[in-house]
Amino acid sequence: MVNRFLKTALVLLSTALVLYTGCKKKNTKPDKPVITAGVSSGRVNVSYEFSATTTDPDGDSISIRFDWNDGDTSDWSNYVVNGETIKVSHIWQDSGTYSVRAQARDKKEATSDWSEPFTITIIANQPPNPPATPSGPTTAFKDSLCSFKTGATDPDGDSVAIRFDWGDGDTSDWSPLVASAETVSLSHSWQTGGTYAIRAQGKDKYNAVSNWSGPFEITIIANRAPNPPATPTGPSQGRKDSVYTFSTVTTDPDGDAVCYRFAFGDGDTSDWTIWVQSGTPATITHSYQNSGTYSVKAQAKDVNEVLSSWSNSHQIVITNFLPDTPGTPSGPSAGFRDTSYNFSVSATDPDGDSVAIRFAWGDGDTSNWSVYVPSGQTVTMNHSWRDSGIYYVKAQAKDKEGSVSSWSSGHQIAIEIPWRLATSSAGWSPRYGHTSVVFDNKIWVLGGYDYRNDVWYSSDGVNWTRATANAGWSPRYVHTSVVFDNKIWILGGDDGSRRNDVWYSSDGVNWTRATANAGWSPRYQHTSVVFDNKIWVLGGHDGSRRNDVWYSSDGVNWTRATANADWSPRYGHTSVVFDNKIWVLGGDDGSRRNDVWYSSDGVNWTRATDNAGWSPRYVHTSVVFDNKIWILGGDDGSNRNDVWYSSDGVNWTRATANAGWSPRNAHTSVVFNNKIWILGGYDGSRCNDVWYWP
Repeated sequence: MVNRFLKTALVLLSTALVLYTGCKKKNTKPDKPVITAGVSSGRVNVSYEFSATTTDPDGDSISIRFDWNDGDTSDWSNYVVNGETIKVSHIWQDSGTYSVRAQARDKKEATSDWSEPFTITIIANQPPNPPATPSGPTTAFKDSLCSFKTGATDPDGDSVAIRFDWGDGDTSDWSPLVASAETVSLSHSWQTGGTYAIRAQGKDKYNAVSNWSGPFEITIIANRAPNPPATPTGPSQGRKDSVYTFSTVTTDPDGDAVCYRFAFGDGDTSDWTIWVQSGTPATITHSYQNSGTYSVKAQAKDVNEVLSSWSNSHQIVITNFLPDTPGTPSGPSAGFRDTSYNFSVSATDPDGDSVAIRFAWGDGDTSNWSVYVPSGQTVTMNHSWRDSGIYYVKAQAKDKEGSVSSWSSGHQIAIEIPWRLATSSAGWSPRYGHTSVVFDNKIWVLGGYDYRNDVWYSSDGVNWTRATANAGWSPRYVHTSVVFDNKIWILGGDDGSRRNDVWYSSDGVNWTRATANAGWSPRYQHTSVVFDNKIWVLGGHDGSRRNDVWYSSDGVNWTRATANADWSPRYGHTSVVFDNKIWVLGGDDGSRRNDVWYSSDGVNWTRATDNAGWSPRYVHTSVVFDNKIWILGGDDGSNRNDVWYSSDGVNWTRATANAGWSPRNAHTSVVFNNKIWILGGYDGSRCNDVWYWP
């Protein structure tokens, strides 16, 4: 039973295999290729490209190879899409006629029949004929560039390149290929005199080389050098970075044109000048970067590039100018022991050299030199002092060549220097609300409370002389005074009533009334300054606080600059002239103020700060000293004796919180004999003491 089953299964399996084999498709070889492109003739050792294509009945991709008929068959190409063209190149080494055939193969490696042959005839290449004898000049000067030409024909009509043997051991490079028989021109110069045989040779594009041409002779004449130029003329001394002109002249024995160059002795040599006729001078300019003694020489060359000897030397001495003396250093005017303070200064150098700066601190100590900085750039250094005293900070500059300037003038700084009492009881009676000016090299005190019209002066702050017990103007206080047109002027104030009269005196004794009724309203605790050759009146109290600004060029005729300045109406403020501007500082506008304002015309005002470092106050004083604005004392709700200063009106430094004089207000301050002076005031009682600093 089992055997019958196995026999039946074998029969069925055999039948299935027969059916499968009968259904499987048979592969068909590619069609015979066709050579579609090639050349019919060529040269040995030259590559030629052939193209062939075919199709595969089954649509298979195909590869093609070529039989070159010289014993060489190409490798099979890469497979390409059915029907796509395949290109292959070949080089024949020998001349002859060759039948090129192609064969195709499909992906199943079935190969086609060979194609019909494609015939190509390869012929041997012939070298060019020897070039014609070169043509060109028969004589020339040494080092002169000469041109020569020739041409060569090629039996095969190939393009040719030419080279020349110059007869001096030098052979030119091959020229570019040109058409057969076309002329080629090349140039050459000879370094020594003599007769030279020039020959030419041709080479075709297949690198076949001809024999050399016949010789062409040229005689090279040794050229005579120009004569040494004359010693250059020019300045014998000068300064760095300035431009100087030098001249020279020479002749050429052969009458050739010449040009010149100059060696300036500083390592720099000029370019050659333009060509000029023999015997024509040439000039050139130069500047020196460093001081020293330099030798200027000249050299000539002719049109044949032959050089002369160098000329004799012309000497020029370049002087280094010292840096300019630095300006007075800027920095604080007062300070404390063992505290560092910055000082700044700049210096310019006439030669434009970079400069270094050092400072002498006035205590026997001198700083190291700074790094070099561009001329005019500011240098800042700091220093601290161990001992109290008055010191003068000076600066010195050095340029990059080591030349040193003079020392600058000194900037004074007082280190923990107390205020000094000139007198505890001056000749004039205790008072406040008076005014003080410096006039005729003296300090003057004028009027004050209780309603005084006396005038006093002193040349030392200690010894006082009464100029008059009763000046022409009525007894008053909280008025203002200025010095203008070589006179002392009194303006307004309170004599029991508010005043707007103006008086002046050239000696403090004899007084003239300029006007009984100035343009501005009667007032007191205003301020006055001299600015732009005019007297100015600012703010004050005329029954109300004011912020108007007036000016006059004669004290009689007054013009209102503005009825309402940008700062609030106030009195008890101070005003100074600083940095070519009018400044208004503090005062009372209903509250005590510590704002600071300035103007360059009295009309347009700018607020430097709304909140200066010092406390809001009025009836204080202000002066300009050491290129800074100073604020002294006043009333901030209590009497003060602090001192502050600023170099810009914005940033304020406290010189001292407690000066030697008692806290006070309604005092006066002046700058006299390079010191700040405090005179009188109210410290709970009227005062007539006089103090100075430093």
